Amino acid sequence: MLLGAVAVTGLVVVSAPAAQAAGYTAVVQAAGYGRTVILWRNDNNQCFHAEGKNLLRGEVVAVVKNESEVLSATSPADGSNVSTASFCSRGSYYHGALDLRAPDVFVKTQPWST
Repeated sequence: MLLGAVAVTGLVVVSAPAAQAAGYTAVVQAAGYGRTVILWRNDNNQCFHAEGKNLLRGEVVAVVKNESEVLSATSPADGSNVSTASFCSRGSYYHGALDLRAPDVFVKTQPWST
C-alpha cells in the first residue's frame, strides 16, 4: 500500500505599517534670468532644502542657514532641475540661492525662519 504524505503549509504575510510619505511645502521662491529657486520644507521633519529649476550646466543651487552654513549642488546639464541636501535645525533661518555662470549674478529667496 502506498501512503502519500501531503504537507499543508500556511502562508502568513506580515507587513509593517506603511511609512508615511514625506510631504513638502514650498515656503518661498524667487525667479530671475529664466531660472527659479524654491525653498522647500519637509512637513514631517521640518527640514529644509533648495531646488533650482531650469539651470544651465555648472550653475549652483544652495540652501543657506543663518547666512553662514551652505549646502549646494551643481547642475550637470542645461535645463536641469537640481536639489540640495537638507538642513534640519530649529531656531534658524534659511534661504535658497542660485549662483549663475555669469560673474556676480545670483537669484536669492527671502529668508524663512523656523
